Amino acid sequence: MRSRHFARTRRGASPRRRRPASGDDSGFILIEAVVSSILFLIVAAAASAAVIIGIQSNGATSSRVGASNVAQQAIQQAVGTPRASLTAAPNATTTVTVGNQTYRVARSISYAPATSTGCPTAVNTSTPQVIVVHVSVAPVASSSRSVQMDTVIAC
Repeated sequence: MRSRHFARTRRGASPRRRRPASGDDSGFILIEAVVSSILFLIVAAAASAAVIIGIQSNGATSSRVGASNVAQQAIQQAVGTPRASLTAAPNATTTVTVGNQTYRVARSISYAPATSTGCPTAVNTSTPQVIVVHVSVAPVASSSRSVQMDTVIAC
């Protein structure tokens, strides 16, 4: 008994396959493979973009944390500096390197109330005067935003 899908063949010849009946969807395998490959590529591209954005965000956050630490150190240094030395050089710009990141530190000093130009020699309790220290720290080789901190030091 011969299979119904094969035509009669000569002796020694390989059997030929008959034409498939209508409604057979064996040709859709290639289309399904192409569509699934395209969907996979779209999902993979979106996942790759999310990972890249996450890595960039992590780098920017690390840079800002470093800048915040440098600003805090600059504030503490200003608080520990004698008042005469602090007011002698009211504006100062330096660079600080932490790890492989370099930061530009700008310090400026002002007085409060705004009409003051320095600490008084006599203590006046009716209008207390203070030194306002403003520190701005920005990464040198990065596009990250600067970190700014202020503190008030009594005269």
